[in-house]
Amino acid sequence: MRVPASLIGLIAGLAVQAAAAQSIQGVVQVGPGAQSTTITQGSGLNIAGVIQIAGAPSATVTQAGAFNVSAVSQVGTSTATTINQSGLWNTAAATQWGTTNAAALSQFGAVNQSFISQGRR
Repeated sequence: MRVPASLIGLIAGLAVQAAAAQSIQGVVQVGPGAQSTTITQGSGLNIAGVIQIAGAPSATVTQAGAFNVSAVSQVGTSTATTINQSGLWNTAAATQWGTTNAAALSQFGAVNQSFISQGRR
């Protein structure tokens, strides 16, 4: 696949802007008292990571920026993940192991990549 030079120039320009404004957030919860987690990011470069183990983990990630990356890993009785991304380049991954698993993913941008893996515990 050949990428147009105009898109490469646009990505390079946005990368410079994104480097100036960035948001990196991570949440790790282990144990039966895992809380519902919400991450909202609106910088040029957004990176979010969530790990939840035990209980009934729930996570929501909302990202609006030029480059958005999120990863959610959950293990519990009932897992739930929502990832919303809006930007030029969006990458999302959700891994869930539980009796009941639910994942919702929306991406709006020029380049969108996603991965969802679910397994029954």
